[in-house]
Amino acid sequence: MLLIKSLVLASVAVTATAQLTAPEVMKELADITKNSTEVTTVANGINGPAEAFATALTLRDGLKGVLTLTTKSAQDFSARKPLLKSRQDVPKECEGLTDLELKECIENLLPSSEGTPLARQAEIPLECEGLVDLELQECLDGVLPSSGTTPPARRQATVFSDEEQQDVCDAFDYYVTVTQALTASVTRKKQLLSQTPHLGTIGDILRGLEDAADVLAFGLIELVPNCSIDATADQKKLSKALGAATKAFHS
Repeated sequence: MLLIKSLVLASVAVTATAQLTAPEVMKELADITKNSTEVTTVANGINGPAEAFATALTLRDGLKGVLTLTTKSAQDFSARKPLLKSRQDVPKECEGLTDLELKECIENLLPSSEGTPLARQAEIPLECEGLVDLELQECLDGVLPSSGTTPPARRQATVFSDEEQQDVCDAFDYYVTVTQALTASVTRKKQLLSQTPHLGTIGDILRGLEDAADVLAFGLIELVPNCSIDATADQKKLSKALGAATKAFHS
């Protein structure tokens, strides 16, 4: 049962990871768009077999750079990270679940000292930050409200201002537009790239980029409730563009 308790606490700690500030989110998106624009320029310069052979490696490495940045931002924007390495220790009742669903399932199996399920907040209180395992458990027990008690003052989760949320959504919209241009350009060059030894690797990078961008998008949408409808529409455009590029390189 101690292992299960540690798993719950690890899950809480993950979901409570400090959020990036709005300027940091926009900076990460700007870094990706800058690299993507540079790679698009490389792809646009491929107009014949000789250029394809001379440039395919540069294109491949440029796409790798975009994937690296996108993967990092996906991790930064999203709380959906591995709970523990030892997932084989997840109770049978919770097998097959991931992230928040897994956390909720385990919490329902974990009894408190009164024999009732623990109700844990998604945010770790300021007083308990930096603690792990049993120390975190004891701190949470002392801070989290129980029935019949008045909830103590708790730090609110970091929330972007209305203006910041719109700025982030605008930056995401531009990121999607740039990514659409990148995937369209690379896809147009598929026939020329097929004459080089880098076609398969480029296709694999595009598949990885599709997965990473999806996580990035959903993580970002959670940060901008005020403009989440527009951000979700952009996510669909992003998914469609990357999906089409991936399919083209694997057909």
